[in-house]
Amino acid sequence: MPVEIREDEINLSYAKLCFSLIDYVKAIEHLNKVGGLNYLHYADASVLKMCCYYELDRTEDSFYEIDKLKHYLRNRRDMLIIHKVPNTNFIKIYQKLINNKSKATTNDLGFLEKEIILLKFIAKGRWLLEKISEV
Repeated sequence: MPVEIREDEINLSYAKLCFSLIDYVKAIEHLNKVGGLNYLHYADASVLKMCCYYELDRTEDSFYEIDKLKHYLRNRRDMLIIHKVPNTNFIKIYQKLINNKSKATTNDLGFLEKEIILLKFIAKGRWLLEKISEV
């Protein structure tokens, strides 16, 4: 593995491991060490951070991370559409989910579930469906 992305890859892997072990705080610690040199690492880290924030009820951090990733995706001209679409779709659904959780809106969760199923490409789709079923 190239030296310039090795640390990011290691931190992202540890974060995924911590997330699966339900240690969201430790996962965020590793995610915060992931730099923005590689857009795949940055987007994956941002999406996983949002999942952790949701689990930890950190609504403000969730909204901040949504905004950061939206701007990042919009400004990365070199990012392939095949990588942008799943992350954009994740943001779209996640924002509705977090709004519903924070009671800022009262979206129909059944409709939201159907919307996820209809999307061909979505990052963390299974996780989003799980969270909707919990609500």
